[in-house]
This record gives sequence, structure tokens and C-alpha cells, in this order.
Amino acid sequence: MLVDYHTHPACHGEVKVDEEVLVRMVRTARDMGVRELGLSDHDRLFYSWDKGYLETVRHRFPEIQIRLGVEVSYGPSRLELIERFVKEPDMDYIICSVHSVDGWSFDEADRRDGYDRWEPDDLYRAYYSHLEQAVRAGFGDIVGHLDVIKLFDYRPDSDPVKLAMPVLSAIRECGLTVEINTNGLNKPVREVYPERALVEQCFSMDIPVTLSSDAHAPEDVGRHLGIAREITWQAGYRRIATFEKRRRRMVDL
Repeated sequence: MLVDYHTHPACHGEVKVDEEVLVRMVRTARDMGVRELGLSDHDRLFYSWDKGYLETVRHRFPEIQIRLGVEVSYGPSRLELIERFVKEPDMDYIICSVHSVDGWSFDEADRRDGYDRWEPDDLYRAYYSHLEQAVRAGFGDIVGHLDVIKLFDYRPDSDPVKLAMPVLSAIRECGLTVEINTNGLNKPVREVYPERALVEQCFSMDIPVTLSSDAHAPEDVGRHLGIAREITWQAGYRRIATFEKRRRRMVDL
């Protein structure tokens, strides 16, 4: 079963979300064989559009389960906003992510020179430390793009699995799910998040996974999910996580 739990209707704020935008996303999901679609805009954009459109689209496409989520870029200054999301009655799931380290937005192409100021292993440790804080903050259901720090193909010198073990242990301890995010295939790294070795480590630690495209446009919904499914299957998984009203349910892959 294909699901896509990480998509952005509003992109980065460039898109005015209305019924037609959502219809285009759901149609693409249907055409790609996706059975459950999660709409999870960035935290700053969650309240930028009318969620009343959801019921209309759900009525038009009863064959697809449409879930409502949000991607939270974790930081201590966002705790008030996070609390608001936690209390949101229609929220199906929350993705916790990290997009910056010590105030540096490492995923922005025009700030790529920031990598030159770090030793590779130190940067990975710092990133995973921030992500562990997000996991242990207790608000999330899914960990977003676990090893996104590699997106410009900036690799550590040490074993990436060993570097990630502290956050993987926190994920297991806190009961979160890891997404197999295909958007890395569209980036310079040309690899899913997380890499295969980390997916295999997640399986060995009994950490649940789900699938996502991280689509920022309707035509990208479901993109490369077949690859994610194959990687997940090869790692040993036979079930994946889905969510409704913050409750996880496992379904056959």
C-alpha cells in the first residue's frame, strides 16, 4: 500500500491554497496509486488557508483517505506555536524536523557556504543533537527527513549509522515514526532520506516507518514512492505507519 504523509499545499508560501489546489494534489495521488494522502504544510503556513476545503475534497474523492498534518521546524522559540498544534482538534499527525543548526539554515542553496565552516562529523553530531531535542520535546509523531543534513552531498567521515544512534535511540524510546522521504532523490545528494543503512538500522531497532514525497507542488505528490517502498521492503519491513487523530495504525506495505 502506498501512502504519502509529507506534502506541502502552500509550498513555501508561494501558493494560495484553495479547493482546486487540493483537488490537483489528490488527483495526482490517485493516479500514482496513493491510498492515503497527508497534507502537512510548514508550521508558519498551517493557518494560511481554510481547512473547510478538506471536507469538500474528501467528499469528492472517497477512495482516498486524506489526513491533516503539519511540519514543525523545531526550535525553543516555537514552543507556543507547537502547543497550539498539539491542541488542534483536527490534527492527524505532526512531523518534527530540523532545518537549521545554530541559526544557520543549512538547506538553503544561497547559504551553502556555511558547510565550509564545519568539520563533517561535527556538523552531523550538531544536527542530530538538535533533532534529538525535537524528538524528546514530545510533540511529534513522525521524524521528518532524518538525515537531510546530507542534501548537498556533504558526507561525514565516520559511519553515518553510529553518528545517528543517539537520535535513533531517542526515536525508539519516544515511540516516533521515521519517514522514508523521497525528496532527496530530487536534491544534489540523489538519495532518499534516510539512506538505506539507516533504514536497515531502524528496522533492527523496531522503529516504525512511513512513506512520503515531501512534495511542494501537486505534480510531485507520490513521486518516487515506488523506490521508497522497495527500499523499505528490502530492509525487512512488511508494514508501514498511518495516522488518524494522532493515533498510529500499522497497515500492510
